[in-house]
Amino acid sequence: MWEKEFAENFFTPAHDADFHRIGYGPWMLKFCVSVSWRTLKVNAEQLLGDSPQFTKRVTDALQCWSDFLLNKSGNITPYEQHVFVLGFPERMEGKFPDGFLYYLLRSIDATPAFSRTKLSIYSKVLRIMILAPLSPLHPSGLRNTRVFAGGGAMISPQQLGGEFGTFLLARAKEVLQISSPSEAQRRKIQDEMLRNPERVLKSESFQVKAAEHELIET
Repeated sequence: MWEKEFAENFFTPAHDADFHRIGYGPWMLKFCVSVSWRTLKVNAEQLLGDSPQFTKRVTDALQCWSDFLLNKSGNITPYEQHVFVLGFPERMEGKFPDGFLYYLLRSIDATPAFSRTKLSIYSKVLRIMILAPLSPLHPSGLRNTRVFAGGGAMISPQQLGGEFGTFLLARAKEVLQISSPSEAQRRKIQDEMLRNPERVLKSESFQVKAAEHELIET
């Protein structure tokens, strides 16, 4: 279904080369909504326990997205889905946690991003981030990121608001602390590198680690 179309026509091109323009069909919005719906559904109880002020918006969004996925509705108005394609940055200025670039380009993550007055549903699969704003519905600072129901194209350069960049940094720190490899895992990784250094050097994971070291150290 939508997963296959997304994998073949968007996910793979986004990882094969530098992102400039990737076209998509109606399957793109279906895929993004399905991901956002699952992320919100799984986290709704805890989210509303912490922030009950979002109850109506969360309930309405879940119903709207469900109707769209079940073909009971042809659109998701007034909600939007936004996609941001990450690539290797030209420079990284400031202080970043060890593994930050690896988190951005190689991790999978999904969580509500919220404060007292703002709420977005954030999902990330390697280089592709999906953002579903719920409060406000149309945040400022987003450029060339919206997914349209009839199809279209994602065009570089894209832009995210400054507040979302702050969230990404905080989220990366949290995830990296939780998922930091154990000593046994570290030894296993080191053994694999010593056994097959060419494979490691060619892998995107190594490229990300090398780029992170160079960008942050220079």
